[in-house]
Parts: sequence; C-alpha cells; structure tokens
Amino acid sequence: MAWRAAALDGPERAAQTILDWRETAALEHQDRMRRLRRLAWGRLGIAPEITEDWARKADLPRAIGVDLPVARVVFSDAVFFESDSAELTVTGQAVVAAVAETLRREASDTAVFVAGHTDSRASDEYNYDLSMRRARSAAGALFEAGVRQAQIWSVGFGEALPLFPNDSDEGRAANRRVEFVFARKPEAGGVWLAKQPARLCRNGGCPQAIVKLGATPAEPVTRESLRRARVEQRERMEQARLDPQSIRHVLPRADTTVAPLESAQERAVSAKGDRAAAPAGAPRTVAVIRREDPIIVNLTQQRVYVGRPKR
Repeated sequence: MAWRAAALDGPERAAQTILDWRETAALEHQDRMRRLRRLAWGRLGIAPEITEDWARKADLPRAIGVDLPVARVVFSDAVFFESDSAELTVTGQAVVAAVAETLRREASDTAVFVAGHTDSRASDEYNYDLSMRRARSAAGALFEAGVRQAQIWSVGFGEALPLFPNDSDEGRAANRRVEFVFARKPEAGGVWLAKQPARLCRNGGCPQAIVKLGATPAEPVTRESLRRARVEQRERMEQARLDPQSIRHVLPRADTTVAPLESAQERAVSAKGDRAAAPAGAPRTVAVIRREDPIIVNLTQQRVYVGRPKR
C-alpha cells in the first residue's frame, strides 16, 4: 500500500509524494490496532489484550531492511472453544468477525498468523493435534469471512505456551484459545512467533513442552487448503467412528527440509547495493516468504524456515 502525502506549494499547487511502504509501516500498524480495539469493543463489549513488539531487521531478509512492528492480539475474556473441541463457540465466531472486518481494510501483503493453543490435559501429541485443528478452524473462518487482502497462516503450539497455570477451570479455559499475530510482512510475524520462548528459555531452563514441540508448520490458508482440511476432517470422523483406537496423534519432527536461510534472490539484491541491505554476513533467521509458502516455526532454535517438517 502506498501512502500519498500532499504538500501545498503556493496557493494553486499541491505536490504529491508517494511514500515507500517502509515509511508507513508503523503508521499502518497504529491504525490497525486502533481499528481492532474499536471494532472489538463495539461488537463484543470487550477490549483485546494487545502486545506490541518489533521484529528486528537483523533477523529479517535483507530486502526488508527495517525493523517492523508486530502485534499479538489475545481475547482473554472470550472462550473460543469448549473442552476437547475445535468448533468455534458463538463468542469465538464474533471475535473472528471483528478481526475479519479489520483485515478487509489492509494492504495486500499484510500477514496474520492464527495460532491455536490448548490446556495441559491429555498428551502432548493429542494437544498439538487439537491446537492445529483449532487454528485451522479460526483461520478458515477468517478466510471465509471474505478476507482476501491479508495473507493468513494457521499454526498450532499445543500446550507449550500457556497464558495461565492449568490448575483451575478459569486458567484452562483461557488457555484453550487462538491468538492473532499481525505484521506488515509475513517474515516479521514468523520471526516473532519463533522467538516467543526467549523469555522462558534463559539459562537452559526451557519448558519441556517447548522442547518436545520443537518445530511446527504454519500453513497458508487458501481455498484449496480449506477443501483438503474438510476432506481430512470427514475421513477422520469416519475413522474414529469405525475404530477409535486407530487415531494417532504425533508431534512434528524437528528435522526439516527447508529453503536456505538467505535465498539466492536476496543475495543478488544485496550484491547490487540495495539501500536497505544489511552488512554482509549478518545473521538471518528467515528466508523470503511468498503468499502460499508453508513456514516452519522452530521454538527451540528460535528460527523460521520455509519448508515442511519431515513426518
């Protein structure tokens, strides 16, 4: 999205300046959060909890070249799912509708990651599978609500990142949630997601649930992916009806088939002396992400890759 700034030059002339997206990313971010707060309060009567942070340019592809704002949005007062369910509640549907209205006014390369979470009951494998189904459910509802401007990915973290202790009904209900992570570029949102455990994993004290999860795929949401998900769900329900013991839940493997951390395209841009290029040899944690790329969010390495975990 290009912003135009008009400056009067004499009483009869107005000069228009086209601003680069890098110059407007912070302003767009502020507008997005104000709009979301207003819509959430008007539709739901509750204010979302918004954590605002930055993805640093040293962690992003060289072609981006600037720090980018990222927002994590949580509706802690809203119960998205009943226990052991991936079907959105009425309240969850209302939250998705408010987010969809916000996103329909976004630039075409704005990214939103819909992250599914569970409480700690059941096994790690079961909770991971349930969190993925919850993320797909909310992300699919967002897509079906007519959001086409923004790019949408769904990702599951199981029980690895709880908001509250799982020792009460209230805490478990809050942990059965989806979160929305907004960024102007998908690379920024992916990097932020991967670095979530940083505050929890100091001095080698990383929670075991994060270690077990390792890497998890963030799946692009498209019409085709929604069709596949519906087919898989029907097959799953039929299999469970015929033989409940046949359903297996597995964690994603941490070994991955991935794109290089810096793509050949990035190196070519950098070699030409792009004004936004970072110094040669700067660490990179993410490759260039396209609209329909699957992404690997690795919590233990705190890195992002383009690819898909081996099963």
